[in-house]
Amino acid sequence: MLRWIAGVGTLFLVTIFLAGCGSDSGFSEEEFRSEEGTVQFVNMMPDSPQVRMFHGLSQDDIAFPFTSPIEVRFVDRYDWEIAYVNTEGDRVIVAEGENQQISANTLSTFLFMGSTAQPNIQVFDTPEVPSADRVEGQADVWFASNSTLHDMVDIYLIDADANIADEVPLVTITSGNFTQLNTVPSGTSRRLWVTVAGTDQVIFDSGAFEVVDQRQELFAVVDDFGPDASNHVDVIRSLAASRSIMQDFSQAPTVRIGNFSTFDRIDVQVGETAFSSIPEDSLTAYKEAAAGTAAVSVEVDGNVSESADVSLFRGRFHSIVSFDDPTIAGGTSSIIVLDEQRPITARATFKFINGTDQTIDVYGLRDGQDTDDVPPLVQDVGFAGTNVIEVFTDNLRFLVTPADSAEAIASLDQNMMPGENYTLILDSESQLRIQAD
Repeated sequence: MLRWIAGVGTLFLVTIFLAGCGSDSGFSEEEFRSEEGTVQFVNMMPDSPQVRMFHGLSQDDIAFPFTSPIEVRFVDRYDWEIAYVNTEGDRVIVAEGENQQISANTLSTFLFMGSTAQPNIQVFDTPEVPSADRVEGQADVWFASNSTLHDMVDIYLIDADANIADEVPLVTITSGNFTQLNTVPSGTSRRLWVTVAGTDQVIFDSGAFEVVDQRQELFAVVDDFGPDASNHVDVIRSLAASRSIMQDFSQAPTVRIGNFSTFDRIDVQVGETAFSSIPEDSLTAYKEAAAGTAAVSVEVDGNVSESADVSLFRGRFHSIVSFDDPTIAGGTSSIIVLDEQRPITARATFKFINGTDQTIDVYGLRDGQDTDDVPPLVQDVGFAGTNVIEVFTDNLRFLVTPADSAEAIASLDQNMMPGENYTLILDSESQLRIQAD
């Protein structure tokens, strides 16, 4: 049996921000009766922790590389502020502004570009075209870039079957900037390519996707943190269901294997990629694998202890971690999770994998804290893994308890270093282990 932990996100520590930002109430009594505009916030800063956007009296938590939902605002001028809380509990203001105009029937998109230390916040206003005035078979798209490794890129939006060598870029854009609206054909078989400007070096390929008819959409180029990050970028799509990045078909996935069973060694086959003689209590290095559905087979002493199919995503890191299967003698049971290799300002990250059949909570306790002082970082998790979780950079005591009790199952102390990523594992014998990724 192999469990798949779908998707990836960031769970933020519960923190308290001071309400409001500035004296502006957010709307005037006269204007709010009839006229409205909309706003959306896009976090493109590669080092960003989850930040809080204060816009008038509204607040949104936005992680990289995500967008907020589109939200309605009454026509008025708004004060705004982007902030996060550091390890000492102080509120750190990344950027702020005053009197930002929300206009009637207009979408104001805030682009969080630059970095947390040197922010470059830009706002692009796009008119909301009435449905009756939209042209069938067309869409309006625009682009932004905050790539730190590729100062200038060419962007193509062409038919999925077209040869990019026969096409010309739709736009060329310099990092830290955005384009105007471009009218393009809509349809279900379009393809977005990004190349280093003036070259044929492909650094992003969306594969075939649908450009939605009669819609306006942003495609935002940001840093990639996949297996071949220096040669790639990611692209945030504002209309994506996840409100995050598109899959990059120009980059293969990678996989590593963990043996946290009680077996001395295991052999694992992932599609055509083999991992031999993996010692107990260890994680292998990453290996490249084929994208899509892959057959996974685990062997103990030459006998198949487990087999299943998994999905491997292009441009992503994956961990497949094997534990004892308590229901089958000599059997294993594995969990697959997505890993992250992104350094974050003022944060460390970890993900947790529970290799036991108990439903548990996990606390991250700082000096002087106990379980009555803070909520668990992970709650009610059975045999499964979590998404990536941001924590303060500090000495933490990770404490694992049953979900319905404060009695400790296991604990360990770890100095969570700034910008580092960790994997916390409760193994088949309820031993707690942590590995720096």
